[in-house]
Amino acid sequence: MANRSFTLTTAAGLGLLLALQADAGQANVSLATGSAATTAPTASVREAATSAATSIVLEAQTPPAAAPAAEEPAPSVTGGVNVDLFSHYVWRGFALTDGFAFQPSVFVSSKGLTVTSWSSWSSTDAGCFDPDDCPAIREHDLTIDYSKPVGNATISVGYINYLFPPYRTDDAKAADAVGVTNEIYAGATFTAPGNPFVKLYFDVDGDADEGDLSRGTYLQFGVSQPIPLAEGKATLTPMFSVAYNFKQWIVDNEWNDANLGAKLAIPVGKLTITPAAYLSIGLNDTVRAVGYGDSDDPSRAKFYGGVSIGYAF
Repeated sequence: MANRSFTLTTAAGLGLLLALQADAGQANVSLATGSAATTAPTASVREAATSAATSIVLEAQTPPAAAPAAEEPAPSVTGGVNVDLFSHYVWRGFALTDGFAFQPSVFVSSKGLTVTSWSSWSSTDAGCFDPDDCPAIREHDLTIDYSKPVGNATISVGYINYLFPPYRTDDAKAADAVGVTNEIYAGATFTAPGNPFVKLYFDVDGDADEGDLSRGTYLQFGVSQPIPLAEGKATLTPMFSVAYNFKQWIVDNEWNDANLGAKLAIPVGKLTITPAAYLSIGLNDTVRAVGYGDSDDPSRAKFYGGVSIGYAF
C-alpha cells in the first residue's frame, strides 16, 4: 500500500506541475531526437494535465472490489447422539420387552462410512435368561455401514455385532445361551415415489444342531415417504414393511412380520424431536409367541410408540 500511494502522489504532482508551466508559457517539450522545441497551445496542455491528475486522484479514492467470500467446505466428519424412549422394544416382529425401553445411541460418519453404537435398557425382567441375575442393559449393537448413491438408488452394505448381556451371565453361558452373534447385510433404497427399499440380513453365526437358531436370512421390503409440513418446519414419514424369514431365529422358512407406522420430525434449535407410533403384526407362531400375549388369534398385533431426541454435529 505504501508504494502505491507514493506513485499516485507523484503522478498527481507531475500533472499539477505541467499545468503551472502552461500558465507561465513554458510548455516546451523537447523531443528525444534532439530537434527544435515545439510550442503546444497553453490551454491544451493545461486541460490534459488537469484531466490526468483528476483521473489519478479518483482512481486512488476508489476502493478495490471485494473478493467474493469463499464457501466453507462441508465437514469431512459428522456425527450425532440420539436418545429414544419407547413403550416396548420390538425387533423384527419379536416384542423383546414388556415395558419401557430406553435406547441411547451415538454415531460418527465420514465419506459414506458410518459407525454406530446403540443399546437398549429395561427395568423389567422380560428377555432375561435368569430374572434374578439380569443386567439393565439388554442389548448392545455395533454397526458399521457404508452407503453410496448409485444411479437412482443408494446402496448400503454393513456389519452388525449383537451383544446380549443377560445371556452372558455364568448360568447363561453354562446353558450355551446365545450371548453374542454377528450379521452382515446389503440393501438398496430407490429414488422413486415412496422411496421403496429392500434389505437382506444374514447371520453368520449359529448352529441349529447346538440349539443356536440365529443363523439364517431375513429379507425385508418396504416403503417410507417423507412429507414436509408447516413450510418445511416438520416432516411426517409414514412407512410400511413386510419380511420373509429364512430360518433366522425360527425353525422353518416363513413370512415373519409386517409393520405399519409413522414418525413426525420436529427441529427445535440444534435438536430434533421425533414422536413415533408403530403397529407390528407377527406372521408366524414363533414370532407371536414372544411378547404378543397368550391369545391364539392369528391376527394379533403389537402396538408401541415413543419419542426420539436427536442432536447432530
